[in-house]
Amino acid sequence: MSRLTYWVVVHCTWNILTVEDVGCYKTVLNSRHYNSTQTVMDIKGSLLDNVHGALTDMDGGAVYRAVDVIKMVVKQLKHFPGFKGEHAGALTQATVTALHQICDEYAGPNSTLSERKDRIIGSVYVRTNVGTSQKFQVVSSAGKLTNAILSRFNWMSENAKSFVEKRTFSVDEGTKLCFFNALCTLARSADERLELIQLADSLKQKLRDGFYANDVKKMLGYLILIGISKNEKHVKAISANYRRAAVRHPKVRNALPTASECERDQ
Repeated sequence: MSRLTYWVVVHCTWNILTVEDVGCYKTVLNSRHYNSTQTVMDIKGSLLDNVHGALTDMDGGAVYRAVDVIKMVVKQLKHFPGFKGEHAGALTQATVTALHQICDEYAGPNSTLSERKDRIIGSVYVRTNVGTSQKFQVVSSAGKLTNAILSRFNWMSENAKSFVEKRTFSVDEGTKLCFFNALCTLARSADERLELIQLADSLKQKLRDGFYANDVKKMLGYLILIGISKNEKHVKAISANYRRAAVRHPKVRNALPTASECERDQ
């Protein structure tokens, strides 16, 4: 039995988000039970075979930029024919367990573990190397994309007007496809970026040369949006500027969220 695994790699700074790589591959599962130890082993092995550098190498190697934090975001996929909700939940949990094991292994024996639950972002699993302060994180995503609006507000206002105005939970399939096609167009153009989003040179070449079916485009576009939405540093920078401006209007200050409330909403 095999299942498709979709993945994207996004390098995040406070003002630029670089999509470094995207792809999908088949994960062969040797057990019929998604909650089995064997399934966790199969998922872990396939992850390390296909995206080893992105998950484990802080220096980045020849493909990725160097970082101090590797954040692994897991999204449960839904509405697949013949794939029940409990199956999806068990498979997602097996994936989370596999990523926990990767964190434990590559953070090294000289590391500390922190686990917390957040009402907005869910559970967070963090392994910190005591010597280097580098962190490996595992976060589960419900798929909410509101924060992603900030990185390309003009594009969203033109191509996902309802999403921007109503702040719905997610975007429709057409918007996911349109967004990925916009990145493919960017890869073929002389433009450096789409508002705050840019593409790594290697990914530009990959998008120019490769063929992606529409279903794959939608999924990869969706995952890129999720990765961007999880870039908390940019959102905090925007929120900080908003709060400083709000202080200049004392008559309505009480109607605005406090600093702590703004931070909790991210």
